[in-house]
Amino acid sequence: MQDDTGARLRRLRENRNMTQETMAEVMGANQSRVSRIESGYAKLGVGELTLICQALDLSLEEFFNS
Repeated sequence: MQDDTGARLRRLRENRNMTQETMAEVMGANQSRVSRIESGYAKLGVGELTLICQALDLSLEEFFNS
């Protein structure tokens, strides 16, 4: 499931022309953290997911159903 979440994050972020650096700023993280999540090498926390959804202007349900 983590790989699906990371791939979903990458697709949604890229569809909004958002860089990993911009997403990292929103999350209060660094670019390598975003890269590791998108690649499936790091787990995504609930707090991080909430920030991501806010940045992408999506609800959690929309994030997982996209």
